[in-house]
Amino acid sequence: MKAAKGHKLEARGYRVTDPKDFLGLSDTEARLVELKVSLIERLKEIREANKVTQAELAKLLKSSQSRVAKIEAGASDVSLDLICRALFALGESPAAIEKIAMQAYRKRLRAASNRSRDLRLSARERAVLQLFAEGKSTKEIAGMLHVCVKTIEGHRKSIMDKLDLHSIAELTKWAVREGLTSLEQ
Repeated sequence: MKAAKGHKLEARGYRVTDPKDFLGLSDTEARLVELKVSLIERLKEIREANKVTQAELAKLLKSSQSRVAKIEAGASDVSLDLICRALFALGESPAAIEKIAMQAYRKRLRAASNRSRDLRLSARERAVLQLFAEGKSTKEIAGMLHVCVKTIEGHRKSIMDKLDLHSIAELTKWAVREGLTSLEQ
C-alpha cells in the first residue's frame, strides 16, 4: 500500500500494519515467506523466459502440472525444498539461489528502513528523539528547546506510539540504527 493511502486510513482511525503483523507471523516466519516469494518469482521468470510450460517442468520434477501450478501460486503446503528442486531443474545454480536469498534479505532491510521513514516523525519529534538518544533528560530537552516539560513528554509519547517502542533504551537503539545519533556521543 502506498504511504499516502496508509496515512489517510490512519487519519480515519484505522490501524495500518504489514502482512507480518496482520497474519501474526514471527520474524522467522515472515523471512521464510519473503524468501519463498522471491524464489517463486524467479522460478516463474526462468520458466517463462525459457518457454517451458508447467507440464514440461512437472515432467522434469517427476510431478504433476497441478503441483507446479501450486508452487507458482505460493501454496502454503509447498516446501522450500520443492521450489529449489524446480529451480535446479530449470538450470539455476546454487550460487544463483544464494543470490536470490541475499536480494530478498536486502529488500527486507530496505522495506524496514522505508517503513521507519514513512512513519512521518515531524522535525521536532526527530530532534527530541535525537536528544533522548544522546542521554538528555526530559527537563534538559525542554530547557534546550524552550518549551515546557509536558510538551516534551507529549512528543516522547507520540514518538513511542508511532515507532511502537516502549522504553528510552528502545528509542536509543532505534535512533542509532536510523543514524540519528551514534554510540560515540
